[in-house]
Amino acid sequence: MIFANPAFIYFLSFLTEKEETGSLVVKMIYFVIGIICSITVTILQVVNKDTAKIGSWLRWIFYPFPIYSLTFGYMNICNTDVIAI
Repeated sequence: MIFANPAFIYFLSFLTEKEETGSLVVKMIYFVIGIICSITVTILQVVNKDTAKIGSWLRWIFYPFPIYSLTFGYMNICNTDVIAI
């Protein structure tokens, strides 16, 4: 996480012209991918076996994002007895 996050932010800085816009874009991406996606994947893994397969598939799509990996890891530590995989 320490080495991946600055590279991720540096890559995203080329997509915007203003510093404020870039900061807002990074915060929104972190909110959506870090919180909403990790909660969605965790819920999909808990509901039943069919949605657990979809959740496992989505998990690998979001793993390259450092904030998702961190948040999902913390959620898995808290929910080890609940996950249906």
